[in-house]
Amino acid sequence: MTKQFENMIHTIDSLTEEEVKALLKLIYARMDIVENGNGYSSEQCVSDTLNMFKEIPRIKHT
Repeated sequence: MTKQFENMIHTIDSLTEEEVKALLKLIYARMDIVENGNGYSSEQCVSDTLNMFKEIPRIKHT
């Protein structure tokens, strides 16, 4: 495992139940948009979701 991966796992472990639920809702909403149309591609969904995860440490530690 990389240091970046380990740091992300540690940060995810530190999220509250409320934060985790919000994150899951956002991920589900994006997947639903991909599945039900309007031009949001699965590639864009993955990219947006990865970017969201990259922001978690910054948001969590501010």
